Amino acid sequence: ELNCWMLKEIVSAVVTAVAVCAIVVGGVVPFIFQYLNMKKSKSSRGFSTKVILTLLTAYILRIFFWFGHPYEIPLVLQAVVMATWLLYMQYICLSLSDAPKREFHGYFDVNHFWQWSSFKDYLYIIVVFVAVMGTLTYIFVDSVVFVEGMGLLSLLLEAMLGLPQFLRNWRSKSTAGMSFGMVLSWFAGDTFKISYFVLRNAPLQFHVCGALQLCMDMALLLQVFAFRKTRTHTQKTFIENL
Repeated sequence: ELNCWMLKEIVSAVVTAVAVCAIVVGGVVPFIFQYLNMKKSKSSRGFSTKVILTLLTAYILRIFFWFGHPYEIPLVLQAVVMATWLLYMQYICLSLSDAPKREFHGYFDVNHFWQWSSFKDYLYIIVVFVAVMGTLTYIFVDSVVFVEGMGLLSLLLEAMLGLPQFLRNWRSKSTAGMSFGMVLSWFAGDTFKISYFVLRNAPLQFHVCGALQLCMDMALLLQVFAFRKTRTHTQKTFIENL
């Protein structure tokens, strides 16, 4: 019986360790598919960088949420890892972009926001946002309304990460340039995350986020099938024009 108990403990420890690793770095996997897709086509056309903006904002807010409402460290590490990877993805998108050159002139332009040509402009905005949120969190860290509202906003943004891509696909009536593997990985990862949140008793915001993410994942998967003919035609035309 002692050996059986030890075996159960070992298996439990291994499963927990694997689950933690999956939570911390698993979010990167879907974007690897998109990265390979862009490298193969030598273009970032078809991928909405607003997805990167949405997720970066969400993960930065989630990190500050921890200071007011501490939650599991693996989820904090996930936010740090993802924010770093997303900045790299933005850099890759810029290096493969054929969009007109634009510079950030220090003022907010809705039409051209997050569409600049220099990577340092993106870093500047991120640094300013971190500084502002850090200051606000320091001042209002004892305010339940502020902290919980920030946590909810963070997770709602994460839940809607696929919305910019969904709208881009809808306008163009095509999913060409979007990695099917990325969306499928999102769906698999979000299913796993919901299970993890339930088992680890994560704050309610995480449960709401997971459910909304699954709905968005399914909407994107439906677009892949709905626009499959347009996707094939667009890819053929793009290859012919290379």
